[in-house]
Amino acid sequence: LEHGIKISMDGKGAEKKYEAAQHQLEQYAEALFDHIAVENEEVFQAAASLFSDAELEKISFRFLDCDRDLGTGRKEELENSARLLQSAMMNR
Repeated sequence: LEHGIKISMDGKGAEKKYEAAQHQLEQYAEALFDHIAVENEEVFQAAASLFSDAELEKISFRFLDCDRDLGTGRKEELENSARLLQSAMMNR
């Protein structure tokens, strides 16, 4: 039992658990991509109509600060992981 995950190593049992985990990951990824699409299509457009250019610029700088705190290497790693996951989802 590591990190709260118990994996049976009896062949078919482990395979079924991996298949179930893969299925859950695919569902999560699909929901995440849907969420991002809603943000891009609705939330950001609404923000553009609600905030002034100065407020939007301030918000943009705050995001840049968050990115800097996260670290450019880590951000690139996360972006690459998302691209790979999206590519794998499209090719299944």
